[in-house]
Amino acid sequence: MIGLLERLGGPPAVHAAVDQLYRRVLADPALAPYFDGVDLHRQRGHMTDVLVLVLGGHAQPVALEAAHARLHLTDDVFDRTAGHLLDTLADLAVDPTVIDDVIARVAALRPQILGP
Repeated sequence: MIGLLERLGGPPAVHAAVDQLYRRVLADPALAPYFDGVDLHRQRGHMTDVLVLVLGGHAQPVALEAAHARLHLTDDVFDRTAGHLLDTLADLAVDPTVIDDVIARVAALRPQILGP
């Protein structure tokens, strides 16, 4: 059976999606301030690694709670970011069933990203 990461197109497809995702996120006035002063090249690498891991690849695990704790993210921020991911994947002509599976995996990360 082909895993979700492979159904998406593998790490190169994740990398392309992350690049487009950050263009959207940085253009969103509600999300852009979270990235002030952030090394975006490094951030894109981290996001790519997380998505590859979550989607079934072999990236190194990261501590999502620790990485996001100081940001005090809200459900709205999480939902807006997930929405941009959904739109990005749709724009990249990813199969809708794959998009649904990706979003479900990302949604499962909500407690780790938003914390207690």
